[in-house]
Amino acid sequence: MSKLKKSADEAFAKILEFAADESVGEKTRLDLYKWICEMYYGKPGSARAPEGGGIIRTKFEGELDKWSN
Repeated sequence: MSKLKKSADEAFAKILEFAADESVGEKTRLDLYKWICEMYYGKPGSARAPEGGGIIRTKFEGELDKWSN
């Protein structure tokens, strides 16, 4: 295992330990859990309607395109 991977694993373990510690402020703990989720799942996106309203169309590709028709 590389030194960088080992350090990252140790750091992540410490972050989880810190986030689970009830002596740490609730906002800080929630921020850490949110950050962990965003690192794994990605930040939530939002689709906004075009200026002045309109229709948002979603285009599927590959297997989803076959399924959607």
